Amino acid sequence: MATVSDWMTPGAHPVADGVYRIPLPMPDDALRAVNVYAIEDDAGLVLVDAGWAVPAARKALEAALGDCGHDLAAIRRFLVTHIHQDHYSQAVAIRRETGVPIALGAGERPSLEFMAAGTDEPYAAPLAQLRAAVPPTSPTR
Repeated sequence: MATVSDWMTPGAHPVADGVYRIPLPMPDDALRAVNVYAIEDDAGLVLVDAGWAVPAARKALEAALGDCGHDLAAIRRFLVTHIHQDHYSQAVAIRRETGVPIALGAGERPSLEFMAAGTDEPYAAPLAQLRAAVPPTSPTR
């Protein structure tokens, strides 16, 4: 019988032909992991969500992609379900390096506009945490 911790086991776990569940670590969070899904097609990979932009999640993502015969260069698109840092911030970090596009649902527009406006109250703490989760843009980009 599966245990609760099985869902956090690192790697690329097949869930269907060409679809993998990739649990990525979440630092200082009671959930301990977030699931990212990699979908293979003839053009490469589409990732549903991306994890938190922290070194442990990056390392786990690269290892899991290697488990299914891919690397970061195979990612051709991110489909992000929502802009919580554990779903979105690593997609932004990888996009800054590779240029791979990120797609968000239209329902995230108000959140993005709110963040872009720089008006932090009453969400100052969560917005600061989200902004801190995405590494700064490198001077070469």
